[in-house]
Formats: sequence, C-alpha cells, structure tokens
Amino acid sequence: MSIEISAGAHPAAASPPLAGQRAAPAASTKAAEPASPKVINIPRPQIRVDTEQKQQEVQAAVSNLNERMRDGGRGLNFAVDKAVGGPVVTVTNQDTGEIIRQIPNATAVKMAHSLDELKGHLLNAKT
Repeated sequence: MSIEISAGAHPAAASPPLAGQRAAPAASTKAAEPASPKVINIPRPQIRVDTEQKQQEVQAAVSNLNERMRDGGRGLNFAVDKAVGGPVVTVTNQDTGEIIRQIPNATAVKMAHSLDELKGHLLNAKT
C-alpha cells in the first residue's frame, strides 16, 4: 500500500484513519497568533583599564628602548606624542645631532599638534 502526500498537506489529513483509530480533529479556522518574542537583558561586561598605568608602562618601554639604542651606538630616539596618538621615531646623526629621518615626518606631527589645538578651541567655543 502506498500513500501519496501532496506538498504542503498534513500527513494526518492525507490518509484515512486506520481501524481502531479516531479521525484527527478538523483544523480550526482561527489563525494561530504568533508568540511574542522574549526580551532578555544581558548585562554588559565590566571592562576596566587603568590608562594611567598603561601610559607609565609605555613610557618605561620607550625609556628602555632609548637606553638600549644609546648603548648600542645607534642614532634612534623613540618618543610618545599624545597629539599624534602614538610613537614618534627619530633617526639622528650622533656627531652633529641633526635629524636624518622622523617617522611620522615633521609635517604630520605639526599637523597633529595643530588639529589637537584646534579641537580644544572648537570644544570651548560658545554657540
């Protein structure tokens, strides 16, 4: 015996009840209401960063690098500039003290300082 079920039809509706079984109740004409979604509040993780301690660690690392470069006879100097938002590396001539190369270059550092100063004026301006 083979039973064919058309697409979308419920199996109980496609086959007649077997001997000793009751027929399935007719589907109600009322559409089922969708269940309302549950809203679960997930607490945000508490992430704390001690920025002062991190700045001290970066400054200690920069000092360590500068000391090693000085002891190695290299003309490298490392510094952290807040306006630039990161490190500034300069390569200097040990004999003359002339800056041979700077990363980021002097123009970019000057622009960063100008923007930092301008930002302060914009925030302090009254409307």
